[in-house]
Amino acid sequence: MNWIQHPAILEGKKVKLIPLENSHFKDLVVIGRQEQIWAHMSMNGTDEDRLMQHLKSAVLKRTIGEQYPFTIIDRLQNKIIGSTLFHNIFPEHRKLEIGWTWYDPAYWRTGYNRECKLLLLTYCFEILKTVRVQLQGV
Repeated sequence: MNWIQHPAILEGKKVKLIPLENSHFKDLVVIGRQEQIWAHMSMNGTDEDRLMQHLKSAVLKRTIGEQYPFTIIDRLQNKIIGSTLFHNIFPEHRKLEIGWTWYDPAYWRTGYNRECKLLLLTYCFEILKTVRVQLQGV
């Protein structure tokens, strides 16, 4: 049984985090064409095939409890603006990592990421009862 009950949907004032699905890939690939997103990441998401492989892999890894990927939605405009995920999930140690977060640069420094992280951390500590959460920049 997976530690994170599917579907996990987290809602704030600005953002809504919903489970990543294949139907989100097209919008995420369009956003991912912007080079500045990947300047400090270990992957170049402007390569559509590579980004698609990453997204498909994340959805598959959710089924075995290895990752839990989210699509980030701008609630005010009801539009996809990025992605994030839980990974390195160890329920037996009540720990996981938050990482692989990326956004449309139009949303950088606007408070969306701050609210997203607060939703994720609140879920981790209040629902999952984690004892350790690591923010992982990749």
